[in-house]
Amino acid sequence: MKILHILNELEYSGAEIMLKNSAKFFNKNGFELNLLNTGKNIGNYAGVLKAEGFNITHITFSPNFRFLKEVFNFLNTEKFDIVHIHTERAFFWYALLSRLARTKKIFRSIHSIFIFSGSIRFERILFRFFSQKFLNVKFVSINENVRLNEKEKYYLDTIVIKNWINEKCFYPALNKTEIEKERENLKLDINKIIIVSVGK
Repeated sequence: MKILHILNELEYSGAEIMLKNSAKFFNKNGFELNLLNTGKNIGNYAGVLKAEGFNITHITFSPNFRFLKEVFNFLNTEKFDIVHIHTERAFFWYALLSRLARTKKIFRSIHSIFIFSGSIRFERILFRFFSQKFLNVKFVSINENVRLNEKEKYYLDTIVIKNWINEKCFYPALNKTEIEKERENLKLDINKIIIVSVGK
């Protein structure tokens, strides 16, 4: 089975890391993994994904017919069983082109809370409606807040499939001794409250 993920520039980020972590499972179970990168550059994380077995095609996004034709030719030639769209930019056009190329299943993951207003919001409402109603796109939100935002701002029903983490790297401390040992390793005072903030 051939799967295509459509992303922007490939960077050390959430979707890319999840794809990297899941690659061995999909490869072992007979899935062919492909990426369409539509960013200006291929990105620093492309090499990591190639090493995990992803076939990467780079078509730089441009808001014109030539770009859409190139994407359609790629989809129509490769005949993917599943197309998974990760981008907000041009997602409707990727869905439409995938359907015209007779892709069996089309998914769109919504990774962020998008707050559009005015004519852009109206456009996105229409794009979501037509994608779901006529192109049979299955929409996924990565958490409950994203689901609620899509419902309230764009009248879109999505299912929630949460992002995952590598439990070999990130897990709750097993006991107080483990906590004290880690604090000692990091030279952190055992009696102080420690707050960790993670961001990009």
